[in-house]
Amino acid sequence: MSEHKKNDNVLVSQTENTILKKTGRVDLVKSSFDDLVLQKGYAAYVDKALRCPCRNKLDSQPLSDCKNCGGSGYIFINRTKTRIVLQGMGSNVDYKEWSETEMGTAKITALQELELAYMDRVTIMNGFAIHNQSVFCQIVDAKVKGKLIYTPLEISEIYLFEGSAVKLKFLLPETDFTVNDNVITLNDSYIPSHSDDNPLTLSVRYKHNPQYHIIDIPRDTIASYKRDAGSEVNQTLPNHAIARKAHYVLDETNYGVEWLFNNDYTPECSIWQASNDIVTIIRKTINVENSDQTLEELLSSGAFLTIVSEDTATQTLLSQYTVDQVDDVTSDVVIYVGKLKGDYLTSGKWLIEKITVAESGDEDEDVITIEYFNGDVIGDYATNWDNRVGLTYVADTALTNL
Repeated sequence: MSEHKKNDNVLVSQTENTILKKTGRVDLVKSSFDDLVLQKGYAAYVDKALRCPCRNKLDSQPLSDCKNCGGSGYIFINRTKTRIVLQGMGSNVDYKEWSETEMGTAKITALQELELAYMDRVTIMNGFAIHNQSVFCQIVDAKVKGKLIYTPLEISEIYLFEGSAVKLKFLLPETDFTVNDNVITLNDSYIPSHSDDNPLTLSVRYKHNPQYHIIDIPRDTIASYKRDAGSEVNQTLPNHAIARKAHYVLDETNYGVEWLFNNDYTPECSIWQASNDIVTIIRKTINVENSDQTLEELLSSGAFLTIVSEDTATQTLLSQYTVDQVDDVTSDVVIYVGKLKGDYLTSGKWLIEKITVAESGDEDEDVITIEYFNGDVIGDYATNWDNRVGLTYVADTALTNL
């Protein structure tokens, strides 16, 4: 219904907002967005990016021989373990030719507590991608070496170029080359064939963890008000950013063989090494180092169940529980696993598994301890999962009512 009022010179029309009167308010729930990221997101590492101060005054270009940034102009520090949701970006090519402008681009959603910025580096740990690369070798420490853009999980093919009129040579691991981190070292027999004017070059196809750089943050902050105890409370929602695969952002010529300085500014933030990663330790423990299984699949596998208990009867009972959710973000040395029994909707039985990794005193070995907290009331599961860090866990021998 409209109502017209007249003042001295202007006819004012007022319309009743019947929609607002008849509908309730809608509040966004931050915890629901966080749960989406934690439960459905990829395990990831994020390295903070800073512009390297090695730039010259004339054109602000970085020094090509800088041992901090490797000539890329950026240093990456203080690795953080988190979870992110990664989505591909479609491109409408109905009315234009396909180009490389959007290749390797993805949307990233991260927890609000993770402060993303331009050029931050994101590495997806429970996924893999395939990359092809040409590698120009150099003499470093009296060895012929070449550096890959990404740290390989597996090298499927590697060829050596020996001349335009000569068939490419297929190289064999150990016999012709070794790999350490992302550096390929050729056998000493190749040293005489290499020179600075005519360097040896390789073609390499390999599997690696996907890695991206943040190239745009459409909104610096995403916030929404909600009603809490009669007051309006402003809440900050998860971050959203646009990222692109690393090799599209940093030119391959910026990847020299020389090792770069570690500029992390606290001991706790030292760069992650695969041998110290809790997921890698679990893989080694159950002898599946090269498996492509996700963390959830590893924790559900029969191989993992054989280490959780020495009692066969207990193993059988635990095998009836399936993984519902995993928290490998809260701690660097603990994984929490929420599990439900197969007939959960009838029995109400659930358990929370706490997997802790500790040093054994031997540099090459770590000790995995697994403890439990369980119950048989459906409504209690969600409450105890939210309080998982503060629970009192027991060994499998003390479990009852499985």
